[in-house]
Amino acid sequence: MATTKAKAAILNKLRAASSGAVDAAPVSAAPAVPTLVDPLEHFVSLLKANHAQVIQCETARLQTVVTDVLREQGATRVIAAERVLAEFPELTQVAEPLPPGTMEDWKEQLFNEVEVGITSAHCALAATGTLVLRPGADEPRSLSLVPPCHILLLREQTLYNDLTHAMVDQRWAEQMPTNMLLVSGPSKTADIQQTLAYGAHGPRTLVVIILPQ
Repeated sequence: MATTKAKAAILNKLRAASSGAVDAAPVSAAPAVPTLVDPLEHFVSLLKANHAQVIQCETARLQTVVTDVLREQGATRVIAAERVLAEFPELTQVAEPLPPGTMEDWKEQLFNEVEVGITSAHCALAATGTLVLRPGADEPRSLSLVPPCHILLLREQTLYNDLTHAMVDQRWAEQMPTNMLLVSGPSKTADIQQTLAYGAHGPRTLVVIILPQ
């Protein structure tokens, strides 16, 4: 009976809409994001609350910091995105570049041998503790999703209060990205017996390295 009434209500609305008799529903304004006193501190606290490891360091110490992380992870096979190595060539001492060929050519290596993937963040959102990745041919999405450990490099100057500020400042409307990835912590799920487990659908370890402007 309830289903019949609901169906009738939907049909009545459609008929009314076709005749122009339905008033437009009021549009409520989106809640404003509060101004953050210290966006970086807020951003870091949210990431840590989501079990991400956060390291702030000078660019000159990046290779040392990454080496220490790899030692902690016991990693021997590390691949860094071309975009990362182009900006930080010193990391070629601790990480391999992307293998030649297409993803299909080295997919088996990625899934079975690579222990750490190093990529960069396009920007970050302080209000939600979110990192925004913009995958491409020089930084494939799989490199941040498949290896057990993901090291993510972020320039502090690309930290925005929220997504709206990032989209406006970077002029996304002029060149809308075709593929964006939002990351707020390591992969986790509670699907199995309601027990929280990490690494079920992606990296179990997320290390965010924040570099100064």
